[in-house]
Amino acid sequence: MKILYLVNSLSAGGAEAFTCQLAIAMARRRHTVALYAYAGILDPKGEELLRSLREHGVSFFSPEARSFLQKSFVPLQLRKLCATFRPDITHSNLEQSDLAAYLASVWPTRRQSPRHVRTIHNVYAPRRIPPFMHRALARFFDITVACSDTVAASYPFLHPKRSVTIFNGVNIREPRQSEAHYIRKKYGISDNDILFVNIGSFGKRNGTLQKAQDIIVEALAKAKSPRLHVLFVGDGDHRMHIEELAKDKGVYANVHFGGLVADVAPILSSADVFLMPSRFEGMPIACMEAAILGKPLLLSRIRALEPFFGPSALLCEPDDPLSLADSMINTTINIEYLKSKALELQVIYKEKFNIDCTANKYFTLYTHLLLNKQRRT
Repeated sequence: MKILYLVNSLSAGGAEAFTCQLAIAMARRRHTVALYAYAGILDPKGEELLRSLREHGVSFFSPEARSFLQKSFVPLQLRKLCATFRPDITHSNLEQSDLAAYLASVWPTRRQSPRHVRTIHNVYAPRRIPPFMHRALARFFDITVACSDTVAASYPFLHPKRSVTIFNGVNIREPRQSEAHYIRKKYGISDNDILFVNIGSFGKRNGTLQKAQDIIVEALAKAKSPRLHVLFVGDGDHRMHIEELAKDKGVYANVHFGGLVADVAPILSSADVFLMPSRFEGMPIACMEAAILGKPLLLSRIRALEPFFGPSALLCEPDDPLSLADSMINTTINIEYLKSKALELQVIYKEKFNIDCTANKYFTLYTHLLLNKQRRT
């Protein structure tokens, strides 16, 4: 089977990481796989993803289209790539790549067309595209895969017979204990301190900070405990604002900024608790990775995070600093119990969110589409 994956860029994003890991999983199954990212490589995480793609024999194509004028040629360039690569399946991720796949199919051709699949990842994306385009995309794709029930419910015009839900999967290495010790030492966090790790962009989505870094800082100030530390991993336009907020609230000594990192495994390993009090989510890759590594979770009570609710998780109300502060304090009190439960659930999460399990489901989907196509012809 020849599969062409489409994604906006190679960068530090959950959809981008998932697309690359799925492409690699399919390449390991001896399929011919290529990945097209119209904007190219944007950060160190993207460089790491490209190295991994090449190590596993996945071809990579990119016109590095970043300006509006350059992006206007993406559908034509994609059309030419499909004409030479001749995929059996095209699989796009993120709405800009969905549009590129749709526009690339507009021009008529004598060649046999591939089956078109898309995975939708975000709950806020429907607001960025006018309704008539949503209708066109829903009709165009042979199947739409939602990465969670929450995402499926947020998208308009999906036909129940042409849409399914498949959880994203991840592949994260088991870090060495020395790596975790190095991270805590690097930021001056003792073994007696409680380290919360939050991973995500500092850029606004849908007009707000999705990962609620502002709420985290305010909650830390309300908790008033010198033992509590938060390590933020990620970058974006509003990182400076969060740093200033931490100074204003008097908790700057307990807040640490790791920036963009290529490998989150050592940082997650160093954490006592993974912290995700998000305002909204699709199906967060970072939360999967933390659960697979056997970490307790502190999560906002939103529908998208329900797959992680359980004895290893404490919950807080979204957008509520006082609720989060109470949960952080309760985490400190119950930390040993939460750690033991997280380790018990580790095996379950490894099976549930393993990229190979996800790849098997996608392979079944691809095969079904191709068999139906052959019957029609």
